[in-house]
Amino acid sequence: MPIRARLPRLNLQPVDELIAVRKQQHGGGRGAPPIIGRERQGAVINKSCVLILSALLQGYVEDVFVYASRRLFKTLKGDEVIARYTDTYFRWGILIMVIFAGFFKE
Repeated sequence: MPIRARLPRLNLQPVDELIAVRKQQHGGGRGAPPIIGRERQGAVINKSCVLILSALLQGYVEDVFVYASRRLFKTLKGDEVIARYTDTYFRWGILIMVIFAGFFKE
């Protein structure tokens, strides 16, 4: 069985719903929608699509990372151990920022 079959799935249903609302609002055809006030009609919905897509992708990457970590680190057994492991994520970003900051000093 290929590994892909066991990877977490990415559910894009929320994005599909926002796209459907956008189509209902101004037809969803080619070209930019009309400008109403200072913004194009549906600009907030477009921004919402980008925001929800970013959130879904972030969650998906985290799910895949946990999946890969569980396969790589055999000590990650049980929900409590995995919860402690995922609680360390926020520190990883800070460490990477510090490392890169050292590379880009003048």
